[in-house]
Amino acid sequence: ALAGHTTRIAEGRMWVFGETEMSYLGTLSEADALARLDVLFSFDVPAVFVSKGLPVPEFFVEAATRHGVPVFVSGRSTKEIYRRVKPFLELSLAPSSTLHGSLA
Repeated sequence: ALAGHTTRIAEGRMWVFGETEMSYLGTLSEADALARLDVLFSFDVPAVFVSKGLPVPEFFVEAATRHGVPVFVSGRSTKEIYRRVKPFLELSLAPSSTLHGSLA
């Protein structure tokens, strides 16, 4: 999505920005980076995680705020965020129902 290819982007998915994504944004002008983030965040992104405690540029926070996307920064690796956060969110946010019954 950051490179401009959005054909197969699924809506409603969280994104994890690691060193690769953050360094790529750093190669762009602020205006270009903002434009690409605006496109990404328009896909109903529920949250963004930034791994390894990487610094988050102000323009990144501004774009996320404009789209109502919370940004979380973690000292953990990208792999560790996926390993820990994804299962937790799937379990916590999965549809569920409660059925009351009797064995009598």
